[in-house]
Parts: sequence; structure tokens; C-alpha cells
Amino acid sequence: MGSGIARDIHFAVRTLRRSPAFTLTAVLMLALGIGVNAMVFTVTSAVLFNGFPLVKDNDRIVYVTTGVGCCVSYPDFLDWRVQATSFTGMEMVHGLDRAVRDENDFLQRRTVTEVTAGTFRLAGQEPILGRDFQPSDEAPGAAPVAILRYEFWERQYGKRADVIGRTIRIDNIATTIVGVMPRGFAFPQNEVMWIPMAPMAASMDRGDRNTGWFAYGRLVDGASIESARAEMGTIGRRLGDAYPQTNQGRNLIPQLYDFREFFIGGNATLIYQAMLGAVSFVLLIACANLANLLLARAIGRSREISVRLALGAGRWQLVRQLLVESALLSTVGGLCGWWFAQFGLRIYSLWVSGPSVSAVCGPGRPNSRAAVPPITPKAANPIGVIGRVRPWARLAHTNARSAPSRDGGTG
Repeated sequence: MGSGIARDIHFAVRTLRRSPAFTLTAVLMLALGIGVNAMVFTVTSAVLFNGFPLVKDNDRIVYVTTGVGCCVSYPDFLDWRVQATSFTGMEMVHGLDRAVRDENDFLQRRTVTEVTAGTFRLAGQEPILGRDFQPSDEAPGAAPVAILRYEFWERQYGKRADVIGRTIRIDNIATTIVGVMPRGFAFPQNEVMWIPMAPMAASMDRGDRNTGWFAYGRLVDGASIESARAEMGTIGRRLGDAYPQTNQGRNLIPQLYDFREFFIGGNATLIYQAMLGAVSFVLLIACANLANLLLARAIGRSREISVRLALGAGRWQLVRQLLVESALLSTVGGLCGWWFAQFGLRIYSLWVSGPSVSAVCGPGRPNSRAAVPPITPKAANPIGVIGRVRPWARLAHTNARSAPSRDGGTG
């Protein structure tokens, strides 16, 4: 049996090499149909469903702000964290464009992410090198520290372990590197480093809602985003009564969102879903065209099949050879489709930014080979088998006397 399959593979390779135009056309059909579908599926899955890479239970994290998308005052955040019972923890993020200098005095303009000290614990992650932020890092007068994103550490420091304890200057303030986060981790913003959010006198102004962009909390077991919204609305109205000069008005009631609502939005969701539906039709068209192409090829090989039947070849042997040929075409087309999807993701990541898209599609994604589902090449095989159904049905009605004669008639 094994030697028979080996002969079938060898014969299929020779047959396909004799028909380069057919082989190239079939492979391109599969590559484009499967590649486009794999690329869109990967992006859609990352953007609409996966949330932030490496964050534990993304669907349990809720994003909180006031007004429309932005922003949060630090005193409001402290009151939310103390009064809300729907969350196991709540943290806040801010980001500012900073001048960053390394030990070689190389200057870069970077958006540095300021986070409260419990951010990484809320996300369920910890540094792979060094230590996490501690509450003492937020205390007034604490020594400035920073944690690097893995990709920045890899690019800037060549993954050297002795980066811990080194000093960089952020806005000319000496800052000690104390940790490096895992590869692909980019929560809650896609920037190069994190520093602790140290409250200053100006940030304690309740009316200043530029001290934080948004807060985020992890729901307790049994709580839903709807129940959390109701509780936070009550807290917001309570703060409005307590601080009428700074917290009155409907726009200052806390607004809660899940990942898709906050980072993607309703219109973008519809666009991605429409893209997924459209490329599914592209795959169906590719399947139909491939089936017709294989049928035309089978008709063209009617004489060959009839002659082989006349010489004693069994129908199962011929069907097996057609199956091996289609499997070979499908495998090559699937692998080319996988490569096409990888290339498409790289191009897409140059045009679109976002927490999930950048982490999954961009140069800093956890694993470029894992960005496109590994099932992509395997998905080609059922397509090839389906494309062979009609040729097999034709073969079932072919006999040794149905071969065309040399003058165009039948024997």
C-alpha cells in the first residue's frame, strides 16, 4: 500500500509538471481564495474577539471613562475604586509624549504609558525579567522606575539581561529599568514602556480630567457589565451630589464598555463582519472555478483513462491517483495561501493600528508563524477533494470503449 501511494505521488508530480499552465492556475486559485480568507479571519478574530494578547480573561475586563471616550480625573478614579463592588480591582492609564534618552545619550520621542501600580496584576501577567510595579512606586517622591515592552527591549538592548538596573532619562529625569514584560504583551496601550502613575498636586484637581485617559477593572465572579454599569451610574450621581461644581452633568456619569465597544466601535465591527462575509464568497467562487478546471482536465484525459482501463487498471487505482493529484495541488495551494496571508497581514499592519491588530499582525507579534491559523494549509485538502467529485463521477461511467479515436470518434 505504501509503495503504491509513493508511485501515485511520483506519477502525480510528473503529470502536473507536464501541465504547468493548469498547475499554476489551480495553485493560484487556491492560494488567493484561502490566503485572503485566512488573513481576514485572523484580523477579524483578533479585532473583534480576542482582545489584548496575553491578558487573562479579556472578556472580564471593562473599560471606564466619562463623557465620550475620554477622560478621567484622578480623584474620581480613586472614588470609583473604593466604592465599586463589581470589580476585583480597578486601575488607570495615561500616556504622554516624552523625550527618552538611553545611556548613550540617544534621544527618541516616545509615548510613555503611565499606569497605576496594579495594572499588570489585573491583566494576569508579570515581568519575565525583573520585578513588577509596587504601590510604593506611586508614592510622592519615589524613585522613578520603568518597565520595558519586550519588543523594545529586544530592539534597543538586544535582549540583554543586564538591562535591569540600567538608567534611562525620561524628560531628563533619571529612571531605573526594573522589568521587562513578556513578548507580545501590550496592555493597555501599544507603547514601548510603562512608568508608574505618581500623583502630584495638579493631578488631585477633581475638575482636571486630563490626568487619565481611561480606567479599567476586572469584573468579580457573578457580575456582568450591565450590573457594573448600574452600580457605576449610582456612584457617578453620588459624586455629582457631593461635588456639584466638578461632577454635575450627564456627561460625567461613568461609561462602561467592553473591549470591542471601547477600542473598535460599532461601525468598524460591521465593516469587519462584512469583509468576512465577502471573502467567504471569494473562497466559494475559487472552489467553483477549481472544480470546473478539474472537470475540464478530466474530460481532456478521457482517452488516457480509457486506455489505462483497457490495460487492466482498476477504477479504485485511478480514483486514488486522482485523489493524490488533487491532494498535492491542494497542499501546495494551501501553503502558498498561508504565505500570502502572512504577507497580507504585514501589509495590513502598516496601514491599521490598534491594540489587537498591532500585537497579532505587526512586527512585534508574539509569533509570526502563529498569526495565521496553522489549519490554513489543511483547509485546502477538503477543497481539492470537493473539486474532484465531478471528475470521479465521470470516471465511474467511463469504460474501455469510451476513449476517443484518433480521428475524433469513439472506439
